[in-house]
Amino acid sequence: MSSSQRELHATIDDITSDVTRLKAVQARKRQLQPDDPRGTALANEAVDIASQLVPKTVAERELVNDLAGD
Repeated sequence: MSSSQRELHATIDDITSDVTRLKAVQARKRQLQPDDPRGTALANEAVDIASQLVPKTVAERELVNDLAGD
């Protein structure tokens, strides 16, 4: 396996981990009443996780494109 393939797999694993974390945060938020003050912290956590996904998926696309060109 090339270093690019290893990097792609690591990126995919990282994205999958973030999505799992985001899903868990969303599940916790669902259990709260709308006026629960913990909702704000969880919403902020969800935004933080989600904002990390875009650059990772862009990097993933670039790795895929690079590997397709090999």
